[in-house]
Amino acid sequence: MTVLYIHSKTNRQALENISGAADVLRAYGWRIQVILAKPQPPPIGDILDFWHPLGCIVDCGLNFNAYLQADFGRVPVVFLHTEEENRRKDAMFVYQDQDAVARAAAHELLSLGFVHFAFVPYMYPHLWSKKRGTAFMRAIKLNGLTCHPFPGVQPSNDGELGIQNVLLPWLKELPKPCGIFAANDYMAVQVADACALAGIDVPEDISIVGVDDDKTVCERNRPTLTSVHTDLAAAGRVAAELLAIWIRNPSQAAETRTFGPPWIVRRESTRLLSKRDRGVSDALNLIRTKACAGLSAADVANTFPCSRRMAELRFRKATGHSILQEIHEIRFEKAQSELLRMPHRSISAIANFCGYGNADSFCRFFRETTGMSPTAWRRSQKRI
Repeated sequence: MTVLYIHSKTNRQALENISGAADVLRAYGWRIQVILAKPQPPPIGDILDFWHPLGCIVDCGLNFNAYLQADFGRVPVVFLHTEEENRRKDAMFVYQDQDAVARAAAHELLSLGFVHFAFVPYMYPHLWSKKRGTAFMRAIKLNGLTCHPFPGVQPSNDGELGIQNVLLPWLKELPKPCGIFAANDYMAVQVADACALAGIDVPEDISIVGVDDDKTVCERNRPTLTSVHTDLAAAGRVAAELLAIWIRNPSQAAETRTFGPPWIVRRESTRLLSKRDRGVSDALNLIRTKACAGLSAADVANTFPCSRRMAELRFRKATGHSILQEIHEIRFEKAQSELLRMPHRSISAIANFCGYGNADSFCRFFRETTGMSPTAWRRSQKRI
C-alpha cells in the first residue's frame, strides 16, 4: 500500500518534510514513494496508473498552478506549502502559519528592550514574505511602537552586491539601536553583511532575527544568527495525518491546517553581550553548542579567568540567571524539539540525547517545567 509524495525540491526543507510524512505513514503500515517533479511536473494520470496509490501528498513549492484537484480523480490528495490565496473549498491544504512565525520574531526582539524595529522582506515578491512583514508590523504596533519596513530589493544581475548597495544606505539611516526581522535566513545574512560593510555593530546597534534556522547558514555566519525555527518535519506529519483521515473516510469534508508552532533559536545576533562582557558571550556560545553533551556549570565557569563565584556573578549580571539555568534552558528547548521532530522516539532515548542523566530525572524536570509528562506534552502539541 503506497502513498505518493510529489515534490520539486531536493533541499533540506524537502528532506525534513518527507521524513515527517514517512514517520506517520509508517505507523499506518503504508510506504511512501517519492516522485521528483523536476524540471517538469509529471503526467499525473500516468503516475497514478503506474503506482495505484492510496493517496498523494503534493509539495507545491512555487508550482501550485501545475497541480489541480481534478487531475487526481478520486485519489485523495493533500497540497502542502501552498499560499493561502490558492486554497479551494474542494481540496485539503497544509500551509505555514506566517502570523505565528512573525509573532515569535517580534516577541524575541521586543524582549530585548528596543523601541525601534524594521522588517526586511525577501528579494522576490512572495506572499509568505508579505504576510510575515504585515504580521510583524502589527505585533510591533500592538505594543505601541513603530516598525520601519524596508522598501524592498529589486533582483538584478549584480546579485548579492546589488542587495548590499540598496541595504547599506537604508541601514545607515535607521534609528538605533534597532531590532530587524528578516523574512528568512538568506535575507538575515544580507543584513548582517551590510552591517559589517557599514561598520554597524551587531547586535549592539542592530539585532537580527531570521527564519528557518538553517544551521549551515546561521552557524557559519559571523556573528551567528538568531532564527525562528519552523518545524518542517511537522509539516510532513500534519499533511500525512490529514491524508490518512481522508483515505480512511472518503466522505470527509475538505479542510485546511497549519503546522507549527515555531520557536526561537538564539544566537549571537540577538545576544546583547559582546561589548558588555565577552567572557559571558563566549560562555553562552559554549552552552548553546555543548549543553546536550554533558556540559556542567563548572565546565563553563572554568572558561573564565577568575574564580567560579565571580564567573557566576558576571554571568548572572549579564543574563539575569545562573549558568546552570542557561544549560537547563538549552537542554529543555532541544528536548521539546526532539519530542516533536521524532514522534516515535522513546522518552529514554531523547533524555539521553539531550544530556539528561536518565529518563526519570528528565521526566521530573519536564513535569516541574510544564505541569505534564513529556508523553502528555507531545500528545498535546499534536492537537495544536
